[in-house]
Amino acid sequence: MRFAFKAVAALVGLLALGVAAWAVFAQPNVTVSIVNASEKPIAWVRVLDEKAAYDLKGIAIGESRVFEFRPHGETTYSLVVGFEDGSELRSEAVYTEAGYVFTATISDSSISNRFERFKYL
Repeated sequence: MRFAFKAVAALVGLLALGVAAWAVFAQPNVTVSIVNASEKPIAWVRVLDEKAAYDLKGIAIGESRVFEFRPHGETTYSLVVGFEDGSELRSEAVYTEAGYVFTATISDSSISNRFERFKYL
Protein backbone atom coordinates (compact mmCIF):
# COMPACT_ATOMS: atom_id res chain seq x y z
CA MET A 1 0.00 0.00 0.00
CA ARG A 2 2.80 2.39 0.90
CA PHE A 3 4.54 1.68 -2.45
CA ALA A 4 1.34 2.51 -4.36
CA PHE A 5 1.08 5.85 -2.53
CA LYS A 6 4.70 6.70 -3.39
CA ALA A 7 4.13 5.73 -7.04
CA VAL A 8 1.03 7.94 -7.28
CA ALA A 9 2.83 10.82 -5.56
CA ALA A 10 5.74 10.47 -7.99
CA LEU A 11 3.39 10.48 -10.99
CA VAL A 12 1.58 13.58 -9.69
CA GLY A 13 4.93 15.28 -9.13
CA LEU A 14 6.11 14.45 -12.66
CA LEU A 15 2.83 15.70 -14.11
CA ALA A 16 3.14 18.97 -12.18
CA LEU A 17 6.74 19.35 -13.37
CA GLY A 18 5.64 18.73 -16.97
CA VAL A 19 2.88 21.34 -16.76
CA ALA A 20 5.30 23.86 -15.22
CA ALA A 21 7.89 23.19 -17.94
CA TRP A 22 5.26 23.62 -20.64
CA ALA A 23 4.15 26.94 -19.13
CA VAL A 24 7.72 28.24 -18.98
CA PHE A 25 9.16 26.90 -22.24
CA ALA A 26 6.20 26.65 -24.62
CA GLN A 27 6.26 29.54 -27.05
CA PRO A 28 3.06 29.61 -29.06
CA ASN A 29 3.13 31.58 -32.25
CA VAL A 30 1.43 34.86 -33.01
CA THR A 31 -1.34 34.25 -35.56
CA VAL A 32 -2.45 36.92 -38.05
CA SER A 33 -5.36 36.30 -40.41
CA ILE A 34 -4.80 38.72 -43.31
CA VAL A 35 -8.02 39.59 -45.15
CA ASN A 36 -8.10 41.38 -48.51
CA ALA A 37 -11.25 43.50 -48.21
CA SER A 38 -10.04 45.91 -50.88
CA GLU A 39 -11.14 46.29 -54.49
CA LYS A 40 -7.62 45.36 -55.70
CA PRO A 41 -5.64 42.12 -55.76
CA ILE A 42 -2.66 42.08 -53.39
CA ALA A 43 0.65 41.15 -55.04
CA TRP A 44 2.62 40.62 -51.82
CA VAL A 45 2.54 41.13 -48.06
CA ARG A 46 5.53 41.69 -45.78
CA VAL A 47 5.11 41.03 -42.06
CA LEU A 48 7.71 42.84 -39.95
CA ASP A 49 8.43 42.13 -36.32
CA GLU A 50 11.31 43.53 -34.26
CA LYS A 51 13.67 40.70 -35.27
CA ALA A 52 12.66 39.54 -38.76
CA ALA A 53 10.72 40.15 -41.97
CA TYR A 54 8.47 37.55 -43.58
CA ASP A 55 7.32 37.75 -47.21
CA LEU A 56 4.01 36.29 -48.36
CA LYS A 57 2.58 35.76 -51.83
CA GLY A 58 -0.44 37.63 -53.12
CA ILE A 59 -4.01 37.50 -51.84
CA ALA A 60 -6.94 37.73 -54.23
CA ILE A 61 -9.87 40.12 -53.67
CA GLY A 62 -12.11 38.77 -50.91
CA GLU A 63 -9.61 36.07 -49.91
CA SER A 64 -7.56 35.68 -46.74
CA ARG A 65 -4.36 34.04 -45.60
CA VAL A 66 -3.33 32.91 -42.12
CA PHE A 67 0.26 33.63 -41.11
CA GLU A 68 2.05 32.59 -37.93
CA PHE A 69 5.39 33.68 -36.54
CA ARG A 70 7.28 32.95 -33.33
CA PRO A 71 7.85 36.09 -31.29
CA HIS A 72 10.89 36.57 -29.09
CA GLY A 73 9.09 37.76 -25.96
CA GLU A 74 7.08 40.94 -26.21
CA THR A 75 7.30 42.49 -29.67
CA THR A 76 5.43 44.50 -32.24
CA TYR A 77 4.51 43.63 -35.79
CA SER A 78 3.41 45.65 -38.78
CA LEU A 79 2.32 44.89 -42.34
CA VAL A 80 3.42 46.34 -45.64
CA VAL A 81 1.11 45.47 -48.53
CA GLY A 82 1.86 45.82 -52.23
CA PHE A 83 -1.10 45.82 -54.60
CA GLU A 84 -0.84 44.56 -58.18
CA ASP A 85 -1.32 48.14 -59.45
CA GLY A 86 1.95 49.15 -57.73
CA SER A 87 0.45 51.05 -54.78
CA GLU A 88 1.45 50.18 -51.21
CA LEU A 89 0.03 50.45 -47.70
CA ARG A 90 1.76 50.23 -44.32
CA SER A 91 0.07 49.49 -41.00
CA GLU A 92 0.98 50.95 -37.65
CA ALA A 93 3.01 48.72 -35.33
CA VAL A 94 0.87 46.48 -33.12
CA TYR A 95 1.97 45.15 -29.71
CA THR A 96 1.93 41.36 -29.47
CA GLU A 97 3.35 38.39 -27.64
CA ALA A 98 3.16 34.60 -27.82
CA GLY A 99 -0.35 33.25 -28.20
CA TYR A 100 -2.06 36.39 -29.52
CA VAL A 101 -4.43 36.04 -32.49
CA PHE A 102 -5.21 39.01 -34.78
CA THR A 103 -7.24 39.79 -37.87
CA ALA A 104 -5.65 42.30 -40.24
CA THR A 105 -8.21 43.71 -42.67
CA ILE A 106 -6.82 45.44 -45.74
CA SER A 107 -8.96 48.01 -47.51
CA ASP A 108 -8.02 50.21 -50.48
CA SER A 109 -6.64 52.91 -48.19
CA SER A 110 -5.81 51.39 -44.79
CA ILE A 111 -4.92 48.33 -42.75
CA SER A 112 -6.73 47.65 -39.49
CA ASN A 113 -5.36 45.14 -36.99
CA ARG A 114 -7.85 43.75 -34.49
CA PHE A 115 -6.92 41.59 -31.52
CA GLU A 116 -9.18 38.52 -31.47
CA ARG A 117 -8.12 36.30 -28.56
CA PHE A 118 -5.36 34.39 -26.77
CA LYS A 119 -4.77 30.89 -28.04
CA TYR A 120 -3.39 29.50 -24.78
CA LEU A 121 -4.95 26.19 -23.92
